[in-house]
Amino acid sequence: MSKRKTSARARRSKKKSHGWTPFKETPILLEFVPQDARKPEKLYQNSRYWVFWLTTPLAGGHTIVELVIRNKDQSAKHDWREFQRIKNELLGPEEEAVELYPAESRLTDTKNEFHLWCIRGMRFPFGWNEREISEASERQRPWPEGEKPADLRSG
Repeated sequence: MSKRKTSARARRSKKKSHGWTPFKETPILLEFVPQDARKPEKLYQNSRYWVFWLTTPLAGGHTIVELVIRNKDQSAKHDWREFQRIKNELLGPEEEAVELYPAESRLTDTKNEFHLWCIRGMRFPFGWNEREISEASERQRPWPEGEKPADLRSG
């Protein structure tokens, strides 16, 4: 096989592996769950992430959903836009979730994984009150073509 054909195939393969695919629920692989950990109720995966779904009931009828997010490449990459997309696709666009930076006495940092917590149906009493999306700043990366929000302010 010529180098030209090989490199074209490699580019196509690389492009496919980095594209975003919809999340699909998959069977929970027990080798992903430590023996002493709470067992997740669901496992979702797409082309980039595994996401474990755990729930905790609260008094008053609310439920906490914890999303445990792992990059498939096992890196510590943490992209805010991608985490927002995960939250939107799995919990819904009008649900809110937070990432906790705990007291040192409660710190857990054992894997390259990230946690989002959502109290279903509840808005947090902090954060922004209006939507604003921009790529007008030299400090903000541009949105990829085909993913630009309709209300994007650019300029």
